Amino acid sequence: MTEGRGAAPRAFSPLEYRDPAPAPWLIHALGALNRWVLLPGLLRITRFDLPNADARRLRAVYEIVNASPSARGFWLANNLVANAPGGGGKAFSVDWALRGHGVLLHPEGMATWQGERVAALLPGLVDMAWDTARHVRAARGERPVWLVPVAWRFAFRGDARRALGRDMSRLERGLSLPRGDRLEPPERFAALIRHLLARQCERLGLGTPLAGEHDDYFAAQSRVVEDLLGRLAKRYGAMDPDFGRAIFQVRRAMRERAAVDPAGVKSDGRLVAELHRLTGFDPALYDRAELAQERIAEVLKRTRTTLLKRGFANALHNTVPVAVGPRAVHVRVAEPIEVRADGGGDEAAGRTRLLAEHRARLQATLDLLGDELAASGACRPLPNLLHRGQSTAQAARAAGTPQL
Repeated sequence: MTEGRGAAPRAFSPLEYRDPAPAPWLIHALGALNRWVLLPGLLRITRFDLPNADARRLRAVYEIVNASPSARGFWLANNLVANAPGGGGKAFSVDWALRGHGVLLHPEGMATWQGERVAALLPGLVDMAWDTARHVRAARGERPVWLVPVAWRFAFRGDARRALGRDMSRLERGLSLPRGDRLEPPERFAALIRHLLARQCERLGLGTPLAGEHDDYFAAQSRVVEDLLGRLAKRYGAMDPDFGRAIFQVRRAMRERAAVDPAGVKSDGRLVAELHRLTGFDPALYDRAELAQERIAEVLKRTRTTLLKRGFANALHNTVPVAVGPRAVHVRVAEPIEVRADGGGDEAAGRTRLLAEHRARLQATLDLLGDELAASGACRPLPNLLHRGQSTAQAARAAGTPQL
């Protein structure tokens, strides 16, 4: 059925699904743009490290889209899929794979800006591979279907301390924090993080987390997280022990309550945003004697993305991962996993095992790559003055001026 000539056009919906309409000229043009402009200019990637063995493994198996009407047209022409709820994104990808093309997926679903951890994976990755294998088996085909874990890490190609200092200066100005121009990068980073926790708690009415200049930062952060969880639980019920699922759970409940309590939901949104920010600065990743310069850069990136949103420069930095200095990207490919949808046993359990195995191989590959970079000196670590094992004198210096 077609719309009449005088009918009003349908309103754009970010949840509407449409098949991609690949435009080869655009794809080739974007390839050149990425290679010669975006990668070296914004991401500052000047070296691509993919060992021959990893490249051979690839050869052997070989919310971004629906932002607006114009963005959707652009990305669909670039053959990107918006996996909108109820849409045909999975079916399109399965069909694409059955034609013999590779399907590149971001299994985490969203950027976490955590270079050392593979977040929980979305099941669609395994669902599509499983469905593809089932179609091949039903057609009595011989083509194998593989899940190929590809992991990468960035590393600055030189000392990025001055560039990190400029990034910290932008945050200090934008968030009205005490300036740390006279501090060395380790002291300045610790001071910024401490002052930021105090600022956020004051604005959200969460009390004073750091009573003295020698207080354990991560212990104080843990107390704030517990306070936030308690306040949200009073309004939305018991929270899931997993922080990621808990935040998703609360946001869904907030959407349901928004119509009857808009002011309360708006206030709760600020609490959820702070909970998300703090749980991203996980002690398991950052409570260490030293932090690689890339780890400091990712914390600053997350802080800017969460708290600085106004203006073109912030919008650009929050959309494109603009790097503070030239970097190398080190890519590794784990052993592929053959997907056998043979119909035997518990299918749901089989899919769950596949997803867990894929994540385990990704994390193991990432860990090995981290060890390799650390041994080569590419991480360029700096002392972490927020670490619980730091001396009292170091903790005092980290607090900066004024003291907390």
